[in-house]
Amino acid sequence: MREPWRKLLKIGSTCVGILAAPTLVLFALYYLFVIWQFHKAWLYNGDGTAYQGTSSSLLMTIRVGKVDLSRPGIARFSLSRIPYDEAWIGLELPSTVSEAPNANVRLTLTNSDGQIVMQEAGALSSWKRSSREKVMSAKSQTIESLVLRQDGEGREVRVDHAGDTSYERLGVHSDGGWGMHFTPRFFAKYELEISIDQPDPTYTQPITVLVQAEPTMFAP
Repeated sequence: MREPWRKLLKIGSTCVGILAAPTLVLFALYYLFVIWQFHKAWLYNGDGTAYQGTSSSLLMTIRVGKVDLSRPGIARFSLSRIPYDEAWIGLELPSTVSEAPNANVRLTLTNSDGQIVMQEAGALSSWKRSSREKVMSAKSQTIESLVLRQDGEGREVRVDHAGDTSYERLGVHSDGGWGMHFTPRFFAKYELEISIDQPDPTYTQPITVLVQAEPTMFAP
């Protein structure tokens, strides 16, 4: 009587293994996907360094370089292989200041096809200022910084008879350029130029050029 039971147990174990295999494969794939999402900073190839959180945040901050606003000049930076599909460029002010510099700048981003992705100009004091913008520090820690950037123009559009609306971006450039937001293509190369047309001689500390990137589903 023992032999048939052994065969049944063997058959049962085999069936359980067959049924469990797809679940284990799916679990392993999901685990690899999560690991992949949280470790994309190394893919970036351009000026500066990309930093990404090590916990539950998908936020990536690329600290591209410094710009001196105390004298006229032009700063140029290269960006490529940004691994997320939603990004914006911002100017991070030093932690020791609380006011925007009294300087006029022109910021232009072009892609490898020679197309303008974004073009913003004017007094930095008039740009959108966020005093609690969450960015990644050089130690891959989430910090709150004072960041200047610009949004594009838009309008609310009615989508149904119930009165529901959606926000429509106006004046969108190549690669989704809208204000200082854009949708980077992974294999495209971008050239960022910042021209200081009217410097602020009293602003002796350089500002940091940031590129903030994250997946579309988590982007604001």
